[in-house]
Amino acid sequence: MTIWDFDYKIECYVPAPKRVFGYFALPILDQYDIRGKVDAKVHRKTSVLELKALQLNSDLVTNTDGQVRLVDGVRAFASFHGCEQVELGKVTPEKIKSELTEAFKS
Repeated sequence: MTIWDFDYKIECYVPAPKRVFGYFALPILDQYDIRGKVDAKVHRKTSVLELKALQLNSDLVTNTDGQVRLVDGVRAFASFHGCEQVELGKVTPEKIKSELTEAFKS
């Protein structure tokens, strides 16, 4: 399905070898625009929200306010699910991974 020039498919229905992004990757809505995708998994026993894959559009990566909203939104999502920690897996673009890792630690 394409919405807002965003090609999206729920890949949990796609055979594993044909998945491009992840089992249950969902779009990230930032204000009125889709800014990327996230494949998240809640580990309830360890209270960890794992972002298995995080793909961000370049305009969100270069926008400091957008990054703050992303971190705040992920923290709120983690809190809603009773998670005390956020762990990052694959991040695209890779250059922002260390910055986000630090943001989720504080």
